[in-house]
Amino acid sequence: MKEFLPKALTYLKNHKVQIVCIVFVIWIIWFSGTSFYSQHQREKEIEALKQAIELLNKQTKENHDLVEQLKSNPDVQEKFGRENYIIHRPDEDVFLVEFEEGNASPTAEEN
Repeated sequence: MKEFLPKALTYLKNHKVQIVCIVFVIWIIWFSGTSFYSQHQREKEIEALKQAIELLNKQTKENHDLVEQLKSNPDVQEKFGRENYIIHRPDEDVFLVEFEEGNASPTAEEN
């Protein structure tokens, strides 16, 4: 131990530049704001956002097409109103069938 400490100090004094460079590289790789890890995380986030943009653009196009169909076709208007807003004619009866989650058959109330 007595011999190790003076040798280590001598080594540190003789190799200051190399040690500073190694510490600098380690700092850049792991601890800085532009580290490889943080850049990788940002790239993953960018990819997720690009996918979300693509999905939203697709939904926007589908909604635009639906609006165009609703403006031009009365049959589509009627179907849309019946399916989404339970609109019916005055002489019709409407029966709503509800399904339980995970079950493909209608719910039955037991008395």
